[in-house]
Amino acid sequence: MDRLERFLYSRRNIVGSVLALAGLALHFVGIVGGLAWLPITVGLYAIGVLLVPGEPDLDIQLGAAQDAAEVRDGLSRLVRSLRGKVADDLLAKVVSIQGSILGTLEIEGKPTFGF
Repeated sequence: MDRLERFLYSRRNIVGSVLALAGLALHFVGIVGGLAWLPITVGLYAIGVLLVPGEPDLDIQLGAAQDAAEVRDGLSRLVRSLRGKVADDLLAKVVSIQGSILGTLEIEGKPTFGF
């Protein structure tokens, strides 16, 4: 279901759907008569789906870390891999989460005084 949902919200499907609606509009306005509207509408949808580039895939993988240094390195790689691929506000949230995790790692080795 996830794959179908991603396609339905993709730029390819949206552009194809808009072009198909334009084909239907040509029929209802009277520019395309008879049954010619059907292959024209399907063709316009296919053009939209085939010619519009897809969204870039993100490959986010965090493996198991043995120590705090590996966690720091993994988070740094993650942030670097996201730069330029996601919106700035989303990247800022990831960086904020990274800061929270790194802050937790720094506290981890210190006494908590019973808290």
